[in-house]
Amino acid sequence: MNKKSKSKNSNVNASADEQYGKLKIYKANGNGRKEERSRRFRIIQMVLLVVIVIVGVAAIFALIKMYSPSWLGKSSLYGELAAKVNGQPLTMAELDKQYERLPLQYKYLVTKEQLLDKIIDEMLLSDEAAKQGVSVSDDDVTASLNDFMQQNNLTSEQFEDLLKNKSMTLSEIKGLVKSQLLLDRFINQSVKAKVNLSSEIVLQYYNEHPELFKVPELVTAKHILFMSENASDKEAAANATKVLGMVKNDKSNFCELVKQYSADPGSLENCGQYIFPKGQMDADFEKRAFDQKIGDMSIVKTVFGYHIIWTANKTPEQLVKFEDVQGQIVQVLAKQQENIIYAQLIADIRAKAKIVNYLVAKNETKDVLAEEEVSESSAEASQEGDVKVTVSQSSDDGSDKVAEGDEAASEQKEIAKAVEETPVIDDSQIKSSSTKASVGVVPDKISCFVSKDVVLYGAYWDSSTKKQKEAFGSDASKLDYVECGVQGDYKAQSAECAKQAIQAYPTWIIDGKKHMGVYPVDELAAMVGC
Repeated sequence: MNKKSKSKNSNVNASADEQYGKLKIYKANGNGRKEERSRRFRIIQMVLLVVIVIVGVAAIFALIKMYSPSWLGKSSLYGELAAKVNGQPLTMAELDKQYERLPLQYKYLVTKEQLLDKIIDEMLLSDEAAKQGVSVSDDDVTASLNDFMQQNNLTSEQFEDLLKNKSMTLSEIKGLVKSQLLLDRFINQSVKAKVNLSSEIVLQYYNEHPELFKVPELVTAKHILFMSENASDKEAAANATKVLGMVKNDKSNFCELVKQYSADPGSLENCGQYIFPKGQMDADFEKRAFDQKIGDMSIVKTVFGYHIIWTANKTPEQLVKFEDVQGQIVQVLAKQQENIIYAQLIADIRAKAKIVNYLVAKNETKDVLAEEEVSESSAEASQEGDVKVTVSQSSDDGSDKVAEGDEAASEQKEIAKAVEETPVIDDSQIKSSSTKASVGVVPDKISCFVSKDVVLYGAYWDSSTKKQKEAFGSDASKLDYVECGVQGDYKAQSAECAKQAIQAYPTWIIDGKKHMGVYPVDELAAMVGC
């Protein structure tokens, strides 16, 4: 290769010397001028050669960019890109870094593609916040970090150790806090401030959804359990009969006898008492408790053993007063309106933005290759007489894109319409979840729930609490549940719930953090880490 190049250059220079040799003007020092002209020519020739190479390379890159723009744009001085948002690069390294920081339980629910979408939204919101003059000072960041350390009783050294464990620097955490404060202020200004809930709308929702605010018929039953496992069936029945004779005419010592004889540890400290509607307890136990008159006491056999059941009180079905649930309705409807306003906001910002998502392009390429492989396999199978497989592909005329555009436009109209109308609670997911869980949840999962720092707070008269329990089916009784309702006074709240400042039912407290509302079991499991 080098020899050929050298020979070629020699021939070019030789021909040039011959050409310029015919143009001699000075006879004196002719050899020197000839060499000078030859050197100048070689310089010009090299410059021209460089220009030709540059033009050639530029042409090649132009063709590459024309036929494979995503391949060319995917790499940059920053490394492989995950996306570009209004020209601002986001690298795969940064995406991987943020994904690795997610708690393990969230990784089961969130893919990298979903996290990337969230990051893109945050970048767009941050840009929009800056345009609208929203800002966060260094003092704001420092104050926020100080509040965090104070609330968690952390010293500066402990905080630094925490950052090291998370593989984060102080500069990084300050940047994240600043971004979050900026987003919070912008969301408060652009979303929460636009929520419009009049008392008429809240009352209208209450009147249109009476089924959500009905307190079902309730019975208060106290019992003493004699388990057949601890003795023969005959002995358990005999013990129940003996104790019943001790309390039938004098119930004043019932609570003492519960502590002395009952095999139900869950009700020992509560005088054996349960308050429940129909459909939540053992069928035989429930039937006897409801069928008896108030004050009656008898023995009934269930799968657990023999029970002395005392029907202490009954409460007929009734509607909770509007004043007692108004605050809860406001919280739910306000949250729904915020979601709708936010969806419209982010849709408007995205429509004006220039976003290149390389992960989406990469996955689409994989899908196309997979379809081609299936098509090739189908063709081969068809030739061999096997069953023919047909794979639908996107049309070349772009009709799919038009359909996508129509769908997006339709979605925007629905969002706009939803903003104008009063939103309603969509509990379809909860219903499907509770249906699946009617016979109980996976044993390992419920055992995990019981072993974790998870407490469910609810009220016996609240339909949402009932719905949450139904999601766990027969395993609901194994949950760490705190009853907030007070018998006969729906405005009152138990001391433990008041201490925890429970504002809505049901409320989950998981690792010290409150989560209000009804959740599917799988989502709760991810939140808990089961």
